[in-house]
Amino acid sequence: MALILCSCEPSKEKVDLISVNANVYTLDGKFSKAQSFAVKDGKFLAIGTDEEIITLYIATQFINANGKTIVPDLIDAHCHFFGLGMDQ
Repeated sequence: MALILCSCEPSKEKVDLISVNANVYTLDGKFSKAQSFAVKDGKFLAIGTDEEIITLYIATQFINANGKTIVPDLIDAHCHFFGLGMDQ
């Protein structure tokens, strides 16, 4: 009987990284927040609650962010033109 029940469980998709228990800012148009995400081949595959991500995915690397803030894809590329011009 146990074998039948185990065989009915859907298989999880393998990913490279799962991060849970985070304060994730998605940077979408609504500035939505999430708890967890899955990464595969260097790209975000899914983002959602801890339960959603853990239910659907299994990873080779697992990170518990302990409530810390994660801002995916934030790149601070800027310069100070006045100072740059004065150096020339």
